[in-house]
Amino acid sequence: MNDPGARPVTGETRAPEPASDRDDVRALLAEVLRTRVALHEEQAQRGSHAQTSPPARQAALHALENYAAALQRHGWPLPPKMRLELHLLRSMCGQRLPNAR
Repeated sequence: MNDPGARPVTGETRAPEPASDRDDVRALLAEVLRTRVALHEEQAQRGSHAQTSPPARQAALHALENYAAALQRHGWPLPPKMRLELHLLRSMCGQRLPNAR
């Protein structure tokens, strides 16, 4: 009997992600958000035209790189806005982009 709601069998099954892996990714995202808030607060305190301190930018970059690496390990894409933020932070912290010469 054919079940119209059944999924086709492809021969490839994917094990569900363990809860601890999802929690790790959530914790890394929380760190990205925390460092982003700290960066924005520092910018507000120093004035919109003043540069933020290198440690604040480095912390934000480190958190975003860790989050991006975790997503990549799971085969999940990095949202486009986060990819742009990562490139911006890398350039502001003096790191060369991977494709730059």
